[in-house]
Amino acid sequence: MAMVREVWDLLDQGVASAEDIDAAVRGSLGFRLAAIGPLSVCDFAGLDIWAKVFRNLATDISADHEIPATVRELVDEGHYGTKTKRGFFDYSDKTSLTNRTDERDRGFLEILKLFHSN
Repeated sequence: MAMVREVWDLLDQGVASAEDIDAAVRGSLGFRLAAIGPLSVCDFAGLDIWAKVFRNLATDISADHEIPATVRELVDEGHYGTKTKRGFFDYSDKTSLTNRTDERDRGFLEILKLFHSN
């Protein structure tokens, strides 16, 4: 939930688009977390580095407990995600939810195969 809260805040503040946020997480943090957990990531980078980053950024991290305006607007407009064919992304093309789910699951299986390939 913490990561979702932060990416919602980034989106709401106009820092990046939904596409850019997803691409950044998939290509960095998401890829790492698929292989090792977040505490191992911290250990590999160095807790001293993480502590310095935290000290520098802690005051900039959103402590707001309200749903960001961007998310609230989507929900108020009935845009709940794939089940309504629109959320952060537009799913109104001809690709069915079943096909999207199959594509997602194939991606999960490919990552899982990498874990068990040795």
